[in-house]
Amino acid sequence: MLWWGNRKLLSQLKSENWAERKQAVMSLEETPSVNNLDVLVEALRDKHDEVRQAAAHALGILGDTRSIGNLISALRDDSHIVRKTSADSLVKMKSGSVVPLMTALKNHDSGVRKMAAWVLGRIGDTRSIKPLSQALLDYDVRVRTRAAEALKKMKSDSIGSLIKDIDADNLHTRQAAAWVLGHFKDKRAVEPLCRIISDDFDWSVRAAAAEALGRIGDASARTALVDALRDKQRDVQQAAVEALDRLGDSAIDLVTELLKDNRIDICLLAVKTLGYIGDTYAVKPLMDALRKSITFGPPTIEALIRIGPPAVDPLIDLLGDRHTHIRHAAVKALGEIRDPRAAMPLTRVLKDSDKLIRQITAEALGKIGDGSVAEAMVGALDDDDSDMVNAVAQTLQKLNLAAVDPLVKALMHSNYTVREAAARILGDIGDPSPILALKAALNDDHWKVRSAATTALAKCR
Repeated sequence: MLWWGNRKLLSQLKSENWAERKQAVMSLEETPSVNNLDVLVEALRDKHDEVRQAAAHALGILGDTRSIGNLISALRDDSHIVRKTSADSLVKMKSGSVVPLMTALKNHDSGVRKMAAWVLGRIGDTRSIKPLSQALLDYDVRVRTRAAEALKKMKSDSIGSLIKDIDADNLHTRQAAAWVLGHFKDKRAVEPLCRIISDDFDWSVRAAAAEALGRIGDASARTALVDALRDKQRDVQQAAVEALDRLGDSAIDLVTELLKDNRIDICLLAVKTLGYIGDTYAVKPLMDALRKSITFGPPTIEALIRIGPPAVDPLIDLLGDRHTHIRHAAVKALGEIRDPRAAMPLTRVLKDSDKLIRQITAEALGKIGDGSVAEAMVGALDDDDSDMVNAVAQTLQKLNLAAVDPLVKALMHSNYTVREAAARILGDIGDPSPILALKAALNDDHWKVRSAATTALAKCR
């Protein structure tokens, strides 16, 4: 009830005009009294957002903790300004709103959980550290983000508590604690995280610890992370791989040692990790792994591609290797790295004894796109394998104008299949400069060449 019995104000609160209702609420704010609580709570449910916003603001000024539940409910309001004002009012009530807000972190509405985490971060009460840590496992990324931001504001107070939580009975608490410590990047957490990465019975906690150690980036975690590559759970292995990648070349020696392991799966993980680290020093051990077993081919290619240009010269040296799988891997990697230095060396592989290697070499040269190889590519049009010829044709088309002159010369080749292919590719390129040569090809001895020249001329005009 309105304590002063102002009938005009009461009439305004029931007015059909939202502006009058808002003015009435603002008048109550100017003379705060606990007797106004029920009226303001009712206004918090008004159909107009500006009235609700004014009511939320007035409740914050009033500071009566009995309205906390209503303000928390308003955190799910359709209006952003109402949600924001309700949050501001909860902050004003400080410690009185902490426990209800901690409970709200488990609300069925993710919007309420998100806003509750945000408000708790602004209040900064250390009682909320544990529930905020658990909120980091929320399925909604917005809630997780707000919880992380809130905990960062309480970093100095929460480190000790979070380190204790690493040994909590509840696995979700342990997982959340590891996650937050990683984001805090505090080196005090390294030792306990290294311990649980090997000791914890739950793989999700071990994976969270590995990820956290990667974020902290302290070199003292290398041994624990390398040991985690032997974990039976793939998620833990992957987390360790990515963490070692963050540590960079400081972990290369330890990872390289794993290549000596008798278990293929461990060696493959070592190869993968070296690729993630991506340092020049990883090239030699990767080359050694490639020579060790054909099994290492695909992952080694992927690793060398990640390393990029520093791997080019060693890969070029492998193009003449006597082992087919090594030449295959070298060509594949060079094609994906796309460094022009590999173009001319690759042209020598166009005559390789293995037809698949010849084909992927043509494809690799197309990816590199260096016009200086055009003549060598045209020379490969007389290959006996049709798939190879198609690959060469596609590469020549990619080389575009750089391929025109060599293709014009090929119109005089002794092999009619080369002449036909040259005419067809010139048509696909579509440049008008070889029109005279194509017209001459209309008199070729073979009908397939004449037909290809006719089609090409139609495209070049």
